[in-house]
Amino acid sequence: MPLLNNSNIPLYDLVFEIQRLLDQQDKEKEYEFWRLSIPNIRTQNNMNFLFTKIDQCLQNFLSPTILRKHRDEMNQSLYYLANLVQQDEQDNIHEV
Repeated sequence: MPLLNNSNIPLYDLVFEIQRLLDQQDKEKEYEFWRLSIPNIRTQNNMNFLFTKIDQCLQNFLSPTILRKHRDEMNQSLYYLANLVQQDEQDNIHEV
C-alpha cells in the first residue's frame, strides 16, 4: 500500500499495484462466498458434540471471539465432503 501513497512512481507500477490489490480483494470475496455457502450449525445446543475435549482445551487458551470462530469451523467441518484421490490422479484434478 505505501506504493499508492508515493506520487513519484511510474504509471506501470501504479497500475500493477492497483491490479494486485483488486485481485487480492476478489480472492477474499470468493473465499467469503465459498465459506458462507457451506451449511453450518449456529445454535449452541448442537455445538461440538464430536469435539468436546478439543473444545475444552481451546477454552483454556483462546479469547471468546476466537473460540467462537473455532467452534463455527468445527461445526462446519461436519458438512465437508471428502473424496479419496490416488497419487497418480492428482494431476487430473481441476479447481472449480
